[in-house]
Amino acid sequence: MAAPAEVVYGTEQWEKCPLVPSSLLPAGPLYDINSPSGALEHLSFPHSECSPVQNHLMVAHYKNGNVELIKPTEVTESHVKIKVNETSPFGLVRRLLKNWLDYKSKAQVLLFLRQLSEKKKLNIFLLSSNVVLHEVQEKQKSCTFIETSSHCDLWENEPYSVSCDLENAHVQPDTYDFVRDYGPNFPPTFEIFLNNDVKELTVKVINSTRRGKRIYINRTFIFSGFSSSGQAPPDERLKAVWTRLIEGLNASVIQSLLDDMLDMNVLNDGEVESVKEGQTCTKDKASCLIDMVRKKGTSASEKLLSKLAERDPALYITLGLHRQSVD
Repeated sequence: MAAPAEVVYGTEQWEKCPLVPSSLLPAGPLYDINSPSGALEHLSFPHSECSPVQNHLMVAHYKNGNVELIKPTEVTESHVKIKVNETSPFGLVRRLLKNWLDYKSKAQVLLFLRQLSEKKKLNIFLLSSNVVLHEVQEKQKSCTFIETSSHCDLWENEPYSVSCDLENAHVQPDTYDFVRDYGPNFPPTFEIFLNNDVKELTVKVINSTRRGKRIYINRTFIFSGFSSSGQAPPDERLKAVWTRLIEGLNASVIQSLLDDMLDMNVLNDGEVESVKEGQTCTKDKASCLIDMVRKKGTSASEKLLSKLAERDPALYITLGLHRQSVD
């Protein structure tokens, strides 16, 4: 920033801003960015390139129906930086390389558990590393995100499959050719249907090509901590949205939640005062409140979630904390 100002941004579909020439491909989400003129000096875009030389990366800037290609001022292993004069849609793009069929991309494997009427369904996503988690969570509000170490490097346009250690589990589809997907819909790459009594599962993501068979992800998951509704315990649900909850709570809601926790005997007078008087900024108050309640266990966390749903229903839904009806 060149000066203090508000920056508002969101993601758009690349289809709204077609790339010309056709030798250019999206390399990240398309962002619609707005701020007062002259307030913004530089932008840094996360990328998912494995190549040691990222000189094929540029930023497409859309203005009045035209596309301007901006050369980066700096390229690191994780970001591309550009200088900007005005704001509108921006998106990271890459040139189509001659050997693009042999190209690897930094990727992530995301897992979401959903409770159906008689089954569990595990949704598995193979996505570029610069896809933001909460954008996928927005499309999976009826599911519980399963946190695990997820980063890997995947070959583009090569087939991948998923296997698990249970004979009666059904996996679909059989294979998927990995391509970069920047939304906005994010359908699951693979689905595994499991019996409701399954408590533990080992999942592998496998690539079998001319390079031979290679396992990219091999993880074991414990489902016993999830409720019959498919949701994690309340304290774990708070932990999963910790950062975004702190960002989203305002001073008025925090004050109301403190009063609620005092009335419900979750916090005592001294604890409430330590949040009100011991913390100076709103985010610190929010963090202190959530931390105190989480440490008191499942029942206390459930009470905080129930009151959050009353005090700020929009935030509660945005974070995916609301209970969904069973299919």
